[in-house]
Amino acid sequence: MKHNIVFSLTAGKDIQKSVEWYEEQQIGLGNSFIEMIDHSLNVIASNPESFVKLTNRYRQLPVHTFPYVILYEIKTKGLIRIIRIFHTSRNPKLKYRQK
Repeated sequence: MKHNIVFSLTAGKDIQKSVEWYEEQQIGLGNSFIEMIDHSLNVIASNPESFVKLTNRYRQLPVHTFPYVILYEIKTKGLIRIIRIFHTSRNPKLKYRQK
């Protein structure tokens, strides 16, 4: 079963800023980044419970080729929420509350 994915506002901003930065470094690199993020999201959507659990609620998947991690939670059967997509050399200082 393939799950649906929704993004937090922060995750959307994470992607946008990263794409802009990669495009400034080299034209087309932002597109490569998006392709790898898309691939990683498809992998998560196909089998979300297979990846490293950080807490009872949150899991992560490293992005292939780029030094990024996707932090996500399984909300309900069939729905995954992407919390953050951040560079591994940064401290993400995640600002979310567990409910």
